[in-house]
Amino acid sequence: MKHSLIFGAMILLGVACQKADIPSSSTCTLVSDPAWAQHPRAETYQTIIDQYVALGLPGISLYIQDEDGEWAGSGGMADIEAGVAFQPCTVSKVASITKMFVGTLAMLLGITGGTLLGVFAGLKQNSPADYGVMGLAMFGISIPTFVTGPILI
Repeated sequence: MKHSLIFGAMILLGVACQKADIPSSSTCTLVSDPAWAQHPRAETYQTIIDQYVALGLPGISLYIQDEDGEWAGSGGMADIEAGVAFQPCTVSKVASITKMFVGTLAMLLGITGGTLLGVFAGLKQNSPADYGVMGLAMFGISIPTFVTGPILI
């Protein structure tokens, strides 16, 4: 029975997984704000973008809003095969790679933080610090993830 459940789960996962249909990037029409060109650091920002493109980044857009106003710029290609230039209005298709980065970071923070706090609590057994760490761990385990998720973001 156990083997048939595992086999059934593997078949279900194999059938459910599909390659995402991500359309190619298309050109966009940006209505440029003339104030963007007047931003005091516009040249510096564009130079930074150009440096990252020169280092191998395929395409990037950047929007900055600071005390001096707004600025938007871009560099590189949105679709290398189709020859579509990256514009500030181009929609980035980062897909699921950001989930992998966030998941890895959360795992590393959890492992590192949990290990350090566990060692600290072990060294200070039966002290207020030990009880505080245990209480924090109990609190973190007890409340649902849909509550802690928005708090930690």
